[in-house]
Amino acid sequence: MQNSTTDTGLFTLFGMTPRGREWLMAHVSSRLGVAPAVISYPNGDSGFYYTTHAGIQDTEESAFLKLGFLRSPDGAPLHIDAGMERRLTPHDFQNGSVSGNGYLVRFHRREPRFTIFMTFLATSQVYYMPWEGGVLCSTDLRVLLRLADGVVPNEAAVPLHLMFRILPGPMTYFKDVSRMFPGEIITWHDNALEVRRSRDMYGPAEKPAYDHLDSTVYEEYFQKLSAIMGSYVREIERRKGRVANTLSGGVDSSLIQLLIRQQAPGDEAGSSFSFTFEARGFQFEINYARQASERLGTRHTFVEVPNGGYPDLLVRTIETLAQPMIIAENDPGHLVVAEHLAANDPARHYVFAGQGADVLQGEDVEECVANLDTLHYAFGESWRLFGTPIFRKKLGGLLDVSRYLFMASTYRCLRTPPDLFDPLNRVAVPYTSFETLRHFLGDEAVLRCLEYRQGLAEEALTSHTLVEHLHDIDMVTQGYGPATAFESLFAASNQVLIPFYFDQDVVRLAKSVSPEARYRQGHEVKPIPKGILRLKSLDEIVHQRKGSSGFWRDFQSWMMTGMLRDMVHSIDRPGFISQKDFNALVDNKFPYGYDLVWPLLTYDIFQKHVARQYSPRSAPPAWHPGDRVVPPSTGAGSDASPGTTQAR
Repeated sequence: MQNSTTDTGLFTLFGMTPRGREWLMAHVSSRLGVAPAVISYPNGDSGFYYTTHAGIQDTEESAFLKLGFLRSPDGAPLHIDAGMERRLTPHDFQNGSVSGNGYLVRFHRREPRFTIFMTFLATSQVYYMPWEGGVLCSTDLRVLLRLADGVVPNEAAVPLHLMFRILPGPMTYFKDVSRMFPGEIITWHDNALEVRRSRDMYGPAEKPAYDHLDSTVYEEYFQKLSAIMGSYVREIERRKGRVANTLSGGVDSSLIQLLIRQQAPGDEAGSSFSFTFEARGFQFEINYARQASERLGTRHTFVEVPNGGYPDLLVRTIETLAQPMIIAENDPGHLVVAEHLAANDPARHYVFAGQGADVLQGEDVEECVANLDTLHYAFGESWRLFGTPIFRKKLGGLLDVSRYLFMASTYRCLRTPPDLFDPLNRVAVPYTSFETLRHFLGDEAVLRCLEYRQGLAEEALTSHTLVEHLHDIDMVTQGYGPATAFESLFAASNQVLIPFYFDQDVVRLAKSVSPEARYRQGHEVKPIPKGILRLKSLDEIVHQRKGSSGFWRDFQSWMMTGMLRDMVHSIDRPGFISQKDFNALVDNKFPYGYDLVWPLLTYDIFQKHVARQYSPRSAPPAWHPGDRVVPPSTGAGSDASPGTTQAR
């Protein structure tokens, strides 16, 4: 069911409409150049689907689309038979009848009804919106926008984007367009879309299986991970694809490479890839990947972003995603790797990635708890700000730093309950200063964004400790968001990215270790992957000093005087930022200014290169402080409680 006339890459399209078969076929063909399969119902409704890569399985009662990697409880690729179909209810699905990383879409043949089952933290995306009296769904946002008419930007997304650089949760950058989110099962029936949210889907037993770590536990944990990786490798071989890994050299990607090597036939060396930027701050990352590749015996390829090519790459990345979901300056490098694979090998690559391991297996977030101490916060912010090249002379901004940290509004906030300075909120904004955000957005908007973000984790997961809750917030937002974006970039080039640590069974395995043992052992974070690597005689990877994975200071120079300066100065000033403040931002004369300029730049590119392409001439009014941040039907503050049903 493939057609070379579409330039979208890998995608799956499906939905329901009361429009007839002839109109549906003509419309999809004219907009996309493809012909969907159509299921006609006695009441005149038409169910339809088209896929370039999903598995299709028909039974007498239903048609199934299998997206991603889905497994039965025994670890074998998911097979649908009559018995399985009878047991396939939201309740049974939530109890683990299907696992892996992906979606199962079921169309009933006798009535206009379909259900989308999502494994926990499935990283491929399903976007959906009201369409032609029914509903339109697609794994590629560009496909959905091509078929719809009159979509407009979601201005309520602006404060969330400025705070987090991505849009967490089920909302998107377009009004009336949503995406499935962890903990959801969606059903279309009776001419309405029903979203069922469940808490702790597929969670482990209440008591962790492991409350301590030793060599026996490490070996047992490794064998369980190896069995999960084996199911992937066997399925990729069945699909006649190539297995590869994005190897940065850290313990997470190195553990994935070790698991791949465990499953590879004979002494066959694996293929690994990473991207490089011509930035001084990124050289450490290059050396790190090279050392890990040599130790693990991979055929490693560095894919280089040429000097001066970054502005075009940034624009193409946002156009490919159809949204500005870019957290870090090095994120567009994933598009470079995907395009390299597509251009140099006719086979489809299935590339494993280590995204999400930090928030699943541990990172150093306990310092965020200390931010309840006001003096600790003040000194910490001063030190971080002092180390940022705000002015050519680093002492030049010290007076502004002091004034900004200790202004009256800060003192007022410190005398109130721990809203803005709660550790759960401090960890939520890792990129810029609260004072900067409060200055531009206002306290009301900042708090609403924080409540929304925290609520996403609370709806999906039950955390047992404060540190686990900090990690869970990151898991379903800052960890999940980039993983979904990177997978979309690979799919656009007909390649497949597999964020291994978001697999449902990997998540369950990690959650079976008590938080006290999982995140830290003594002074060492990530004890599980490090313990396994030591067990497998890879101590040098554990003990290598890991630098930053980005090049933020070089990037600031690019925005200030380098290749991005013109793009920064051509940003359309948002109405809620005064001309004076905007000038200070783009001239890098505002505390943490470029931390805010970066999301302003990505959103500006989105507006000019994506939103205007699909929007009608009459655009909605721009967001300004005081507007509602989150629609009442999503996130914290929603009337829907976990385990209930809500129509959208």
